Amino acid sequence: PVSRGRISQVTLAGHAVCASDASRAGATRPVRGAWASVGEGSTVRRFADGAGLWLFHGAGSTEWGLKLSNMAVPRVAVPAVGSLPHTDADEAVDFALERQPRLPAAPSLPQMSPVEGMIPQAAWGIPGVLVLPDGSLLVDEAAVDPDAPLEPGLDDAPFASLRAFLDAVTGRVAPFKIQLTGPVTLGLALHAVGVPADRAFPVAGKAVSTRVHEVLDSARHVAPGATPLVFLDEPGLTAALEPGFPLGVDDTLDLVSSAL
Repeated sequence: PVSRGRISQVTLAGHAVCASDASRAGATRPVRGAWASVGEGSTVRRFADGAGLWLFHGAGSTEWGLKLSNMAVPRVAVPAVGSLPHTDADEAVDFALERQPRLPAAPSLPQMSPVEGMIPQAAWGIPGVLVLPDGSLLVDEAAVDPDAPLEPGLDDAPFASLRAFLDAVTGRVAPFKIQLTGPVTLGLALHAVGVPADRAFPVAGKAVSTRVHEVLDSARHVAPGATPLVFLDEPGLTAALEPGFPLGVDDTLDLVSSAL
């Protein structure tokens, strides 16, 4: 695959990719590690970090409002967004609680473990998808099935920092924030390695929805008196209005809405 034109800022697997513009020089630039065939005739493909430059291009932005009048959330609280650079989960949790005591955010630490990056964490447990230690995915597109259940994952490596955070907020009554990769972004990653859109996005939607409920159940178990806020991180939406986007606008909105 190649990328053309303006590339908006992307965060993928914990790595910030700054904006650039190849269109001014009419350049065509290969995308590092977007996907690679594992073997001739194989349905297995590999997805790596560099594909973010190709998946999430687009310059549009949308501001969303959230009415907090009926929620036990500080009206002017500003949560953290994205991953932290720490390499120790306990230190990262202490940092989050100390710096934003009113609305702390559960950290993700891709520098500690690449599998805590956005795409590998979201893809963990999907049948037909193997998350490799470097955070890349090995995908057997023929085995990716919307009817297959997501495997439990909160006790595994991609959620080590989340577990440390939930331990720290046990008994808390004030709100806290948890962030998960959204289904559009995950679906684009699966589609990039050959999973047809009519399977990639349903699989992604089911995976994210299942994980949201799993995370919320765990959060409510340790802090039943608190209000957990779940944010979906969706850099893939920056390309939703671009020509050739593999999902219609209404279907895109329905996919994100259904995940929560």
